[in-house]
Amino acid sequence: MNLEELIMHYHRQQKEIIRLSNMVERLYIATGLAKKDMDEAEAAHAVEDERAQTLERAEAGDAQAQFNVGWMYYYAKGVAEDSILGLEWLLKAANQGHVEAQWEMGNAYKTGRGVPTDPISAYAWYSIAGENGFVFGKKDKDIIAETMFAGQLIKADELINQMVTTTPTLRNT
Repeated sequence: MNLEELIMHYHRQQKEIIRLSNMVERLYIATGLAKKDMDEAEAAHAVEDERAQTLERAEAGDAQAQFNVGWMYYYAKGVAEDSILGLEWLLKAANQGHVEAQWEMGNAYKTGRGVPTDPISAYAWYSIAGENGFVFGKKDKDIIAETMFAGQLIKADELINQMVTTTPTLRNT
């Protein structure tokens, strides 16, 4: 992902935030309550509705929704932390070519959060994300490569070839 695509992605996310904020604003108006009077139960219900809609889109195969659900569980954003479930959703998105999910998979293998620490797998995921244009993937691939032995780098390249052969959708270019 080049700089222009990153900027476009950022703007899409900002529009989504504005859309959600407007939705909450309309909820306040529709109920006739002032913002300060809306109780936590109503806010939680709106959030739960949005979460349910995102989960529904994720289950239907929407890669961005899968990434969102995975990120939500992996980082405990609005739900109880569940690294394993989070990684399952992130992997689904990554396998569809979602570059941020691919990068997050690299982070998981680098840190060992939810999976065993594995620099070869981390390098492979970072490399795939980088090949797909994700700047942080390229940067982190180079960083982790500095800590690896030549044999590990060869195994990582073999793993990349195997991953891309079995799941061609990993590459979105």
